[in-house]
Amino acid sequence: MSCAKLLASNPRTFGGILRSEIRKNGDTIKGLCLALKEAGAPVSVSQFGLWCRDERLPTKVRSHKALHAIEARYGLPHGYFIRKLSSTAGLVSCYAIKDVPHNRLELYAWHLPDNFLELSAQKQAEIKAWVNRNIFYNTTAFRKYQSQAVREAFGINYLQSKRRRLPLHGDVSTEAPVHLKEEVNALISFKTATLPPEGMDRLGRWSASTAHQKNVYLNLFFGALISSPDSRVAGFGARAEDVTIALLVFPAVWDWYLAWREKRRGFFTAWETGMMIFAKSLSLRQTGWLRQNGWLSSRLKPIAGLISETDVERAQNDWDAVCDVMQLHAQRRSRALASVEQVHRDPFEAIEPILNAKSPIQEYRKITKQIIAHLGRGGLEEYEQAEGIRAFLMLQFGMHLGLRQKNLRELLVCRSDCPTPEAVLAQKRRGELKWSSATEKWEVLVPAVAFKNASSPFFYRAKPYLCVIPDVDDLYAIIAAYMEKHRSVLIGDRDDPETFFVKGNLKKKGRPDFDRGSFYDAWRSAIVKFGIYNPYTNRGAIKGLLPHGPHCVRDVLATHVLKTTGSVELAGHAIQDTPQMVAQFYGRFLPSEKTALVIEAIKDAWKD
Repeated sequence: MSCAKLLASNPRTFGGILRSEIRKNGDTIKGLCLALKEAGAPVSVSQFGLWCRDERLPTKVRSHKALHAIEARYGLPHGYFIRKLSSTAGLVSCYAIKDVPHNRLELYAWHLPDNFLELSAQKQAEIKAWVNRNIFYNTTAFRKYQSQAVREAFGINYLQSKRRRLPLHGDVSTEAPVHLKEEVNALISFKTATLPPEGMDRLGRWSASTAHQKNVYLNLFFGALISSPDSRVAGFGARAEDVTIALLVFPAVWDWYLAWREKRRGFFTAWETGMMIFAKSLSLRQTGWLRQNGWLSSRLKPIAGLISETDVERAQNDWDAVCDVMQLHAQRRSRALASVEQVHRDPFEAIEPILNAKSPIQEYRKITKQIIAHLGRGGLEEYEQAEGIRAFLMLQFGMHLGLRQKNLRELLVCRSDCPTPEAVLAQKRRGELKWSSATEKWEVLVPAVAFKNASSPFFYRAKPYLCVIPDVDDLYAIIAAYMEKHRSVLIGDRDDPETFFVKGNLKKKGRPDFDRGSFYDAWRSAIVKFGIYNPYTNRGAIKGLLPHGPHCVRDVLATHVLKTTGSVELAGHAIQDTPQMVAQFYGRFLPSEKTALVIEAIKDAWKD
């Protein structure tokens, strides 16, 4: 590649920034290398070319000396290029650390001090250990379990795309037999269709999220069943061609699976209880899908050690009787499991420092203030600014609205004076951010049907959720800047998905709207960069904070209302849920905090 082509390339990467400065100062690569040699910081033309093409990065101490010499030559602040390495490509020092996974380079580099390579090996190891422990691995007890579990991934492919395929261990294929794919597709179609097929009945209709959950249930169930007993998964080892959804009517099959899950995790959780409730629903009289599809019994085959020939014959001769037995068994098992299930993770552990604060919302706001302070320092590329503004808005909207992740990421935005009619939003099952000319305020309208708990008493007679967003922390000005400039930077030349939050992609590939995983990653990335205090860089807002996703902001909001008012009902209103759900899952209201609130309420009674 010629020098002219090098200097004309995109300045988004570190190499691009370096080329841009060379061009801006009327220099050439060859001339600059000669000047560096004279300054006592020699770099070969070939090596410099690698930097400019982003094929290598200046990670060594002598390379940093050359960068400082370039800064002096061009009148740039000392450390300018080192900071650019960290803030753009996110690769400073990481190429010198051979064991950093490629997909973690940017966040890893964010938490390394600029002089990392100049530190002693002992200090480097200390910093690496802190980053691994607090940013990526084993941050909580549940994460320790999960990090081990993902190394033993299992599943069976009947609906997933190849890209999301879960690998099996041993000699078992991930591909489900054709008949099993057809059966699972038929179940999901039955439960998600607007109306059930003629001659059939059902109890309720699955939303897309419920269908996904049941899909995961079945994926793991059949994956465990066909995994080899000699693999790390230690499954049952059934032949894939012998597996059919009709096996779900046998108590022995479910009992094997429950025992397998208990052995794998060490205890039962609400997951197993939910699975048994699902098993019961399949065998219910009149509405159970398996009950209404007795022809599936013809696909049953004996499985040694699990299903005998007698079991198969009994099912084929009297399907209703077998379903009756399974319905009763599932009812008993779900009741027994509910009494022994344990919480597999502490939902408040990652945000403990925030919940301990007198004002959890004010404590969480420290993160958004860190984002604004970072953007205010300047020197950021256009794309970095757009990501920072989006991160601020995601967290700010989360604190104001208390919406679930799905409702937040699917929030549409109206950019005209004609907002989308509520009936259309209900049909799309999405909310919308709109500007009210009457009040000169931004409003969020979400139809009740778009919520996971649409039948909750919160939505009185299915009335929509409406929230007027206050103009605090310069929110309206930032929304305006995001809509006028930053949002289009993230979208690029891709089709606009009409959602308020959009997913950036420098490669300009893929859909610009968020899915569940990418929205979680974007939120977590904001917390990791701006929320977690790093003692080695002095960046980050809150000491002791751990990585977390968007759902935690609901805990923060509910807990703040509880601490401020003591009202479980108001806390439920803050997150569009019932007092029972707040008390059971969301609000952390300790006895000492309740007592302090009572003392505050009655203190005036002791005054004469």
